[in-house]
Amino acid sequence: MKKRQSRFWVVTAGLLLIAAVPASAQDPGGLIERALAGSRWESVEAEGVRVFFKAGSFAERHRHTLLRSAQVAVSEVVEFLGEAEYDRELRLIYVDSREEMDELVGRPVTGFAVWSENGVFLVVNPQWRSFEKHEITHVVTMGVWGSPDPTSQWMIEGISVSSP
Repeated sequence: MKKRQSRFWVVTAGLLLIAAVPASAQDPGGLIERALAGSRWESVEAEGVRVFFKAGSFAERHRHTLLRSAQVAVSEVVEFLGEAEYDRELRLIYVDSREEMDELVGRPVTGFAVWSENGVFLVVNPQWRSFEKHEITHVVTMGVWGSPDPTSQWMIEGISVSSP
């Protein structure tokens, strides 16, 4: 029962936060393209998922694990949404710190979904495990269902929090 109550409060807090932020602030287009154009990135790709990382980074050392984890997350989200497949290439950009994230997306967050570019920014390092499935859920939901009505923005956070 405690776990259900805890999830309720997490979902409620997320819904309140998302309702307070205009839809345009949730998906500023062009971030993925600007980030990839502005630095030297390496990548690995398989089955519709491409993982970007910088040479010498923690993400580079764990690139195959991160790739596989993202592939599993996409499959699980597609199944959760009741869809047959997700046929767009998902791009995940891994950085080492919140400071790098702030430089790329303008906020020192640990994860950020860019729906319109089918991409996700994530922090991963020895002290922080990325929460890729949550951000992937945002992107895949929009990819298969389209953008929500502005009055339904709260659903997007609720779906991502509820994703198994």
